[in-house]
Amino acid sequence: MSRSLRCFPSVLLVLVLAGCAGVKVTAVSNNDYLAQRRGDVLTTGNLSASAVAALQVVGSDEKRCLADLPACREALDSTTGLRDEQRLSTLAELWLKEAQDGGKVMAAEARTDAYLESARYAYAYLFLTTRTPSQLALEDRQTQVRDYYNFSVHAGARRGLRSLPWTATITRGHSG
Repeated sequence: MSRSLRCFPSVLLVLVLAGCAGVKVTAVSNNDYLAQRRGDVLTTGNLSASAVAALQVVGSDEKRCLADLPACREALDSTTGLRDEQRLSTLAELWLKEAQDGGKVMAAEARTDAYLESARYAYAYLFLTTRTPSQLALEDRQTQVRDYYNFSVHAGARRGLRSLPWTATITRGHSG
């Protein structure tokens, strides 16, 4: 057996081990992991990676979209380049972002409407797309959109009820 053939396994072993030496493992806190994995308008205040990817399909990015939300939503709503699930979940997230950011600049009714639009698109994603909720159950995006729905319905209902005249007497502690 030639000397080069005898050295081949040793050289191969050195190359493989050198490749392994390049891998670095670091600990990640639970909060950082969740922010990276599930970061969205509810957890970080920024759009999720899924929403950003959907925006790229329609030729936009987060900054441009947030600068003109109505035009961005229209582009998403009319595109054929996205699956219904991508389109609906991104629209739910954008409406929620508008409702959350509009506290000081939006009229109360418009903000309530934005929460309800978020709930509407989230509901459509969860129950009206081709895949059933059980088929979506293990996906992170389904969890995010379910949270958008729950948060938006709660916020929209709370804001809507506050505007009713009879709620003023209840909140002051009067029963009649």
